[in-house]
Amino acid sequence: LLALGATQDQEHALWAQEIVDQLLAWESKDIPGSWGYPHGSPDLSNTQFAALGFWGASQLDININPNVWRRMVERTSDHQPFEAKIPWPKDGGKSRTGKQRIAGFTYFQGGRTYPETGTMTTAGLCVLAIPRMLMGRKLGAVAGRQIESGITLGLAWLGHHYPEAGDSKVGDNLYYYLYGVERVGAFLEIDTIGGKPWYRDGAIPLLKNQDEFGAWG
Repeated sequence: LLALGATQDQEHALWAQEIVDQLLAWESKDIPGSWGYPHGSPDLSNTQFAALGFWGASQLDININPNVWRRMVERTSDHQPFEAKIPWPKDGGKSRTGKQRIAGFTYFQGGRTYPETGTMTTAGLCVLAIPRMLMGRKLGAVAGRQIESGITLGLAWLGHHYPEAGDSKVGDNLYYYLYGVERVGAFLEIDTIGGKPWYRDGAIPLLKNQDEFGAWG
């Protein structure tokens, strides 16, 4: 769907609609608003790619029912269970009173099995950013509040654990993380995360890790 949407060629719309219908059929019956592997529990990684697929389809004017997006927003909020309070970062030498609230996202809802990671936090932010971008106020007040709160807390967590500071919470897949950071930066239209230039900081390790034949392992 991302590939078809990138062409913006309406000749692909029928094929894209067939894939969208298949994705919708694969939505979890036990935990609506989420997706998983055929024989596994729903997880935020698969749900992220469903959202990305729907976004690709939108480039061909294929619309997703707002109730699907509302379910996705509600379920994704369940993947952000642990909130922490930290000192506010200094902004140009200025200090702020109180504490900053942050919350990352986890692979399974409720933080089951795995803790928050950078990969899952970028995934959660994508799932929230896409319906806000496509639907706006049509999602309603409840979903709107969940989206704004989730994005604010998630971006704050991502900035606090920014990997250039040596933090280890990126996750076990650097390239998935960098892809997620790029999508977050693009969908939210931001140039920095935690005051750091995410595009430059992502491009440098990609260039360093490219092998002599132009590929990555």
